Amino acid sequence: MRRWIAPLLLGGLALGCWPEVDRYVIGDDGVRLTDAGPIEEGEDAGPPRMGTCTATIQAGEARANLDGCFLDETISNQVGTFSFDCQGNGAARLSIGGVTYSGSISDGLVHLEHMTSYQNTGGAMCTWNTFQTVRGYPTSGTLEWRYREQPAPGELGCANACNALAELAILP
Repeated sequence: MRRWIAPLLLGGLALGCWPEVDRYVIGDDGVRLTDAGPIEEGEDAGPPRMGTCTATIQAGEARANLDGCFLDETISNQVGTFSFDCQGNGAARLSIGGVTYSGSISDGLVHLEHMTSYQNTGGAMCTWNTFQTVRGYPTSGTLEWRYREQPAPGELGCANACNALAELAILP
């Protein structure tokens, strides 16, 4: 079984598209780009999509740069809903792990942000600000989550800051 993802026009590439143009297909064998051949009898590429498209995201485990890091995140191993402008230029959002990452998609490149603050409970009592981003091209089948933190302004004597990465898979 295979299905089309919403049409996201990207300078010659399309994510679920119309006959006679390259298109991404999600099937049992994963995400792949089909050639520009005609749609076979019985296939349905669907009409060109306008407005907001959605996809399901599966996040992997967040991997920190240092052992023993506390990460103020709720994305690890979670499933979420990614919504974005079908034409590849406009608003985008990811709701996952009880939080929302907001931003945009421009020329097919997604950039989303979420920020938090927390106070650590061990060692020096410091308030930390976190900056979490999601970036990538939906047509690749994955997006990248990045985490970085820094002490809040005026905080001194804090431990080393942590950074982390996770891969977000766009599910078939």
